[in-house]
Amino acid sequence: MIVLPYLEHAPRIGARVRGHDSSAVIGRTKLGSGCSLGELTLMRADGEDVRIGDDCWFGDASTVHIADKLYPAVVGSHVTVGRYGLVHACTVGEDCVIGEHAAVMDGSVVGAGAVIAAESIVPPGKILEGGWLYAGAPARPVETVSSALLERLHRAIRS
Repeated sequence: MIVLPYLEHAPRIGARVRGHDSSAVIGRTKLGSGCSLGELTLMRADGEDVRIGDDCWFGDASTVHIADKLYPAVVGSHVTVGRYGLVHACTVGEDCVIGEHAAVMDGSVVGAGAVIAAESIVPPGKILEGGWLYAGAPARPVETVSSALLERLHRAIRS
């Protein structure tokens, strides 16, 4: 894992973090304990903060980034982000699943326990209630998500 400061800010990385050799954590990033970063995963806090909770999993080529002088990126604990997922200058609540190729954009808020389906887009400024599956571009509510389904999705994407 590549760890780089940005200006005077060095990343703070929790215990038991696993990162592929090609993953990068840059600048004002706080990465919680037990997180996993796949190949080419990027946490880029070159301005505002990136704050990641514990036990988060980021698939290959996923990205967490900020909007300088506007929004940090905040991700709760036990969040799964699929391959090529983008979390950009937004807030993602605890226990969420962000599918492969999905994007959560600037100033949006995804409530705890929500699922963003693969290839879906949460547009800037959108506030999504927790406990729902959202799909499409723009992402719209499809159905409520049971705790059993949510856990199956975490396991399936992480395996």
